Amino acid sequence: METSAKLRQPQHDLSWTRGRKLDRRTERFFEAYDDCARRVIYARSEDFTRYLRMWFACFDDAPLLILNEVNRLQSLSDWEDVEKNVVREPGSFVGSGELNWPDRSEDRLSNQLATLRELANGNLVPHDFAFNYFYSGDNNIDRTVQEMAANLFEPHAEELRRRLYNLAEDAAELAEAAPASDRMVALDHNSAQFTQAIERLGEVQVKLRENNQIDPDDKARIQVEIVSGIEILKAPKTRVEAAKVMLLGALGWLALEFASSGLGMAAEAAYRAVSTLLGF
Repeated sequence: METSAKLRQPQHDLSWTRGRKLDRRTERFFEAYDDCARRVIYARSEDFTRYLRMWFACFDDAPLLILNEVNRLQSLSDWEDVEKNVVREPGSFVGSGELNWPDRSEDRLSNQLATLRELANGNLVPHDFAFNYFYSGDNNIDRTVQEMAANLFEPHAEELRRRLYNLAEDAAELAEAAPASDRMVALDHNSAQFTQAIERLGEVQVKLRENNQIDPDDKARIQVEIVSGIEILKAPKTRVEAAKVMLLGALGWLALEFASSGLGMAAEAAYRAVSTLLGF
């Protein structure tokens, strides 16, 4: 048996951040995520499945925003989809199989989550799967499993972490928006800021109409709030607090609930444009 010092060591920094301070619960989640991910990366063949289950289990304690995103990604595909669209069966040589992951990040993450879930629950045997699709230069089981960790799990864990961290960071930024004072202002309806805010709100209205995932009652409520908010902005004088409550509440909710989708991104862009217009 090779010593651990001779086994492959991870090359990437799984603690990647952009620097915005998150709430303590979210920070604790990412600490647990990083710890579990490192265990998988360093794992020998006999430990790989157990550590992979621990990594999946860390999502049980994730903030709801993160848990919802992981569940959404997992709902997009299953192992049957991976077998059909990604897997090219191996020949007689070690590592001769191919895994042709999608180019689109969301599809790739979903397919890889489905594959890792199969490895975690025992439907795929790690060392068999590793020998079929990865090659470490010899037939050493631990090195071959770590080759799989290096080329499947580690880049996946890093890409997923970055996606989840961005989501949490954006949510923190939205939460930091300073409350506006209850003041009346005369907005310049000919300004570039006003035009941009109205255009961004129009884009949200289009995406909202096209979205079939949102609850009909929520959709109707938000449509009314956005229309009313636009009228408030177009008035000769605008009460800032009313515009904030009417528009930023609806836009913030859409940005968080539908993060990474076209509707969520449009809502975030509108949130920023309206915030800038109102002087936050």
